Parts: sequence; structure tokens; C-alpha cells
Amino acid sequence: MIGASWQLHKAEFARLKVRYVLIGGHAVNLYSDPRFTDDMDFLVHGDDLEKAGRPLLEMGYRVAQRTTHFTQYEGPLQVQGIVDIQHGSRKYGTEMIKRSRWFRFPETNVRIPVVGPEDLIGLKIVAIA
Repeated sequence: MIGASWQLHKAEFARLKVRYVLIGGHAVNLYSDPRFTDDMDFLVHGDDLEKAGRPLLEMGYRVAQRTTHFTQYEGPLQVQGIVDIQHGSRKYGTEMIKRSRWFRFPETNVRIPVVGPEDLIGLKIVAIA
């Protein structure tokens, strides 16, 4: 599952110049003691949503759910898991992408843009409201 996200980042998101940040549980894990999470969550700039979805579909993922603010992709194999893309179409979302910080994941040595801790808290508050 995590391997698929690195493949997206290195081979596709960067090549396609998708503006995005890692959010959700994997982002939280970079700021605190790791906790279990079984999906990957990204915030993608509203103008790059189609570019971000294309490689997922090519890798065999399917759109499981889509709203005006969110798209969920399910992998063809359970090990590939779920990729959630929050649509960064509003000013606040694009600002979070601009404020991202780069982290290197120890187990893969891959650098990836990650939302800041203040924005993570804000995203969680919005999610439960």
C-alpha cells in the first residue's frame, strides 16, 4: 500500500507536476508517534485533480466515491488499499499546499510534501464538524 503511494509520488505526481500534500494518518505519523492507518490521504490542488486521478486509474484503481470536495479510489488488490484525495479547490486548500513541508520517510528514503501540523488539526476539526 505505501509502495503504491511512493510510486505515485516519484513516478507520476512529480512528473505530471501535480500540486499536492500528504494529509491524514501518514502525515500525523511524521509529527508524532506512529499509529496504524490503512489508506493514503492527499490534498490536491483543484486544477490538478484530473492529473492526479489519471495514474491511479492506470494502476487499476477505481473511483469508489466522489463528491464535490473528495474522491476515494480503491485499489484492485486489497494490499493496494484506498487512496483518498481531498479537492483543494478553495483558497484555504491551495494555501495549505503552498505551506507544505518536505519530509523524508525513513523506510523508503522518499521525500514528499506534507501538510503542516496546524493545518492537520484544522482538517480534523472540519472532518468531525
